[in-house]
Amino acid sequence: MAWKVFDGPFGEYLKEDIKKVTGFRVLGFGEAGGFFQLSNSVRPIKTVEDMKGLKMRTMTLPTHQNLMKTYGAAATPIAWAEVYTALQTGVADGQHNPLPIVLLGKLYEVQKYLTLTNHIYSTYCWIMNDEFWDGLSDDEKEVVNSSAITAIVAGRGLNRIIEGSDRGLPTIIEKGMEVNTPTPEAMEQFREMGKDSAMVFIKENFGDKGVEIADLYLEAIDEAVDELEDD
Repeated sequence: MAWKVFDGPFGEYLKEDIKKVTGFRVLGFGEAGGFFQLSNSVRPIKTVEDMKGLKMRTMTLPTHQNLMKTYGAAATPIAWAEVYTALQTGVADGQHNPLPIVLLGKLYEVQKYLTLTNHIYSTYCWIMNDEFWDGLSDDEKEVVNSSAITAIVAGRGLNRIIEGSDRGLPTIIEKGMEVNTPTPEAMEQFREMGKDSAMVFIKENFGDKGVEIADLYLEAIDEAVDELEDD
């Protein structure tokens, strides 16, 4: 569904809006690991209530900090280079990242519990200076564009391979982490609380324009869900 959203009409709208505001041409939307999961060393997280009071490491992104606070945790911004030590020494109780990042950082060595919440989808823009793009020949543009698309698809595929192969959850379990999956009702609570809080944050920090884009995003998600259900 996420790929449908960012590769479809909403993604095209977002590309044009980014170019209009920044002057950057967006070649596509890559995947920085995929969906975020929760981990900690205090207790299993099965519902939002289990988040209360946990010191959760976040990036220095106000949106991520806002989400952790919404769930009742104490948002603790820590640079990536310090995350392993912070989790090891108890400066932070837990963190949230996609599975490939948990594996890459060997966070399973300093975390006991993992919960599959999919509470954030992590994407990023492949960009190029628009003036430089305009200076390319049609053949060169085709090479650049097709190469970007190929790399984005390959990156997405690699993340799925890591998650679904022995290098994914089996490795995490083998290393001693307890993996939990919330009930559908608990997942809905994570989702709705996160969405409602995000919309308030967007309104307060980005005004009507931010709300407009967020509404288009949610509409695109609903359309993607309907398409996949029809398929």
